[in-house]
Amino acid sequence: MKSKKIILFNFVILILFAISGCQEDEKPEESGEFIEIDFLKFSDFGCENSQLNLKSEFTENHYVITSNSELEYYLRMDCIPQIDFSEYFLIIGVKRFTTGASILDEKAEENNTEIVYTVTFQTDATFFPTPLKYHAIINSSSSLKNIRIEEIVIDYVK
Repeated sequence: MKSKKIILFNFVILILFAISGCQEDEKPEESGEFIEIDFLKFSDFGCENSQLNLKSEFTENHYVITSNSELEYYLRMDCIPQIDFSEYFLIIGVKRFTTGASILDEKAEENNTEIVYTVTFQTDATFFPTPLKYHAIINSSSSLKNIRIEEIVIDYVK
């Protein structure tokens, strides 16, 4: 009788281990982990060589644009991209430097609460002050999330 109880106990333990091992892993967006997401550029909307020009009163800042009227309010462009703002939102910005600089990297990530767009700049040894303009067009299926823009500057080292 005692051996039957031990066998039954071992069987129950085995089943519990099997059940716990079969549970699905938590998806990154459910766990709060960031996953990289794609973003588009003006060239993806028919404006190949268009210059991004924020109106002068909006320089040295960044903005999230969610409509065509906002786009026209902030920008002067020779080619206005035909963005469907029911599907996308636009992040634009200008970062000014007292030396030369370039955009080293851009990425967009999201988790279950926010979207983070990160642009990384690299300064250089030239003495020409440089305003760098950046933009990203991101799918708005996640637009109910917080949107955070991070600007990272890596200083030139001789």
